[in-house]
Amino acid sequence: MSVAVYHIIYNHISVVVPSNSVLNYLQKKFPYTSTKDYPYKHDKKLKKKFSRASLLAIFVVLIYLFVWPPFYAAIFYVFTTAFYEVSLSTTEIYYAPHWLIYSVAGLFFTISTLIWLYEWTFMLYFQSDYEQFSDFYDNQQMYDNKKAGVWLAKIGFVLTLIVAPFTFTSKVILYNDGVTINQFVDVCSHTYPFSEVSHIVYYDKHENKNGVINDYQNYVYSFSDGYKFSAGFYFSDVSLSKKFSEELSKRSGKAIEYIQVKPYE
Repeated sequence: MSVAVYHIIYNHISVVVPSNSVLNYLQKKFPYTSTKDYPYKHDKKLKKKFSRASLLAIFVVLIYLFVWPPFYAAIFYVFTTAFYEVSLSTTEIYYAPHWLIYSVAGLFFTISTLIWLYEWTFMLYFQSDYEQFSDFYDNQQMYDNKKAGVWLAKIGFVLTLIVAPFTFTSKVILYNDGVTINQFVDVCSHTYPFSEVSHIVYYDKHENKNGVINDYQNYVYSFSDGYKFSAGFYFSDVSLSKKFSEELSKRSGKAIEYIQVKPYE
């Protein structure tokens, strides 16, 4: 992977680093100089093929950075949902968080597997010429691509482990005797019996700090200890938060309050 790819990866995690600085760092940390006398060094046609493939490598990795995070997110979503649903009784309901919650872990996990996805792709493409291409590419960039990729994978894996507990414990569950809420940003779950549900409020619109009224269509839940849960930060669609609100209202006996405009706070 060229330095441009690493630069894009850094941008994905909101760390903007000049490309030259990244390249210089990789060249110092993982220096590489070709020492073997591979056939491509004497074959202009093969060398030209490798040169074109170097540009292809950048696009392949870019595509993977966009394709694999949602793919991993979908896998995480399916398995997490299945785990909770299997562990609950038929009268208890699990509400999954917005799929974007899983995409954070999906992005970091993509980074942790990117070097192997890249290798497998070009091994299939070049077959027996892959070792030559790797030497050409690494010598051209003047750093060891595999070592740099493994180093980046370790960072991605650590980041995955950091966000995993927050990702896979994000949940809203209606039990027979209460409700448990754990948002992505919560350190621990909030569990309440239905008697501690204070308000279920639906706001159709809200007022911003300039006094402008905008569409809101959001449910906000308040509990006896002052904790508030905004459905818009958890559910992927207002129809899902509506179903949850109606079921919570039914089980808790708290009527849904409909307010036209939520004032600016």
